[in-house]
Amino acid sequence: MEPKPVSVGTTFTGVFKWSGVNDDHLVTLSIDKEETSEGLINFSGHDVYVDVADPETKCIMQVQGEINTNDDKISFSESHPSNAVGAITDGSFTGTITADLHVVTVTWSQVYRSLGSGDLRLTLATPDTPPADVLGEVTEDALSAQDISWIADTSLILLRDIDPSYPGRIAIFQHRVSQRKMETDKGTVLWGNLFSGSEIFALTNLAPQPAGPFDYPPQYLCLFVWKNHKWTFRQFLGNAYGLELHYRKDHPSAFLQATRQTGRYDGDYLSWYYDETTGQLVRTHFEDWGPFYLVGNYLCLTNGYERTSHEEMHSIYAYKDGKKGALLASVDERDTGPFEIDGTDQKTGETVTWSFNPRDDNSGIISVRALTKADPSGDSNKGEIKCAGEFDTGYFLELLTGLSSELLNEEWVDELPQKQPLQRIPIQATGSADIVKRFQWPLPQSTPSK
Repeated sequence: MEPKPVSVGTTFTGVFKWSGVNDDHLVTLSIDKEETSEGLINFSGHDVYVDVADPETKCIMQVQGEINTNDDKISFSESHPSNAVGAITDGSFTGTITADLHVVTVTWSQVYRSLGSGDLRLTLATPDTPPADVLGEVTEDALSAQDISWIADTSLILLRDIDPSYPGRIAIFQHRVSQRKMETDKGTVLWGNLFSGSEIFALTNLAPQPAGPFDYPPQYLCLFVWKNHKWTFRQFLGNAYGLELHYRKDHPSAFLQATRQTGRYDGDYLSWYYDETTGQLVRTHFEDWGPFYLVGNYLCLTNGYERTSHEEMHSIYAYKDGKKGALLASVDERDTGPFEIDGTDQKTGETVTWSFNPRDDNSGIISVRALTKADPSGDSNKGEIKCAGEFDTGYFLELLTGLSSELLNEEWVDELPQKQPLQRIPIQATGSADIVKRFQWPLPQSTPSK
């Protein structure tokens, strides 16, 4: 039976790792010529080595080898290095190749064994996919399965010196709060009982490739799990960094938040929750325009990327069992003083935008309007208020919507404290009867009838 051909132009990509030495190389192996006969594939080609620590350092060598599809064995040797400094060719690779000819796992041994051995794992790639492109120039949307395999293999290098089964460490990871962080010039690792008390995880975040002042190369994020005494790739999470983990007592109980900058003033936020059934991180898609935090049964969104921030915004949604509910209220504060509170009127049930605009004369007087669908200008319900004490937007959020001012604190909280009656501050109010009734405190004393 004739083997499946390895056609001219076939390319494999992977990572070569010296045993016990921190000196890894990205490798591209290309087939330039092949001949098949009685289950054997004799091939020649070339490979390219790129030093992970110094991407500018490359070495190209000629390759001669053989694949035996009868027992899925592969062997090959290298010669004629383009960069003779540090190149060693008096050895060979031997190992296995999968039956579909897609994955190569080999070990390199030197003839005189003075340098020990090294391991190389290669995955079938497209002929025009060089290693540098995968880590520096390819956009997330363009990533192929081969690209992701490259990223996973490169990320695994970060985990080489992290062994959770090392004596004395197992006892540490009996509690979720046991997390560790390791930062190197190649990337960042966050590891420990990150999402489940029964498994040890690692989040690897590759360092960005060198770029210009206004270029923002990706920083790829992967999830690994410690299984059978080794790190196993579980999930590719895309371009994301600035990681934050948050925990709750309900379900989902673990959330991962991240960000990514895509331009000088552009970027977005991402988040995942841990699915205990599948063991995967699942996107929440909570970020309409900025990051979020959870307070009891409320989901609160804040500002996103902005070129010049002149506003502080909060949107408050109902939240239950990992689901975002209806929009309950929003607060928009401008650094010049004006602010707005949108919410459902506790008395009428209609949606109202309360607009507050302080005067410029430092009198402390604030113009107030109630904008509704029937009266978008607020001309029929307006007035002025003057506060005798200190106040913030949270006070008016509670006064007008009944929602707690603690929802604006931008802190993760499992449960809101029991709501206490609002401590009213002295306010003089003039204008429409509704404005006076809502804001005036103390209330005007009625004159007893004779």
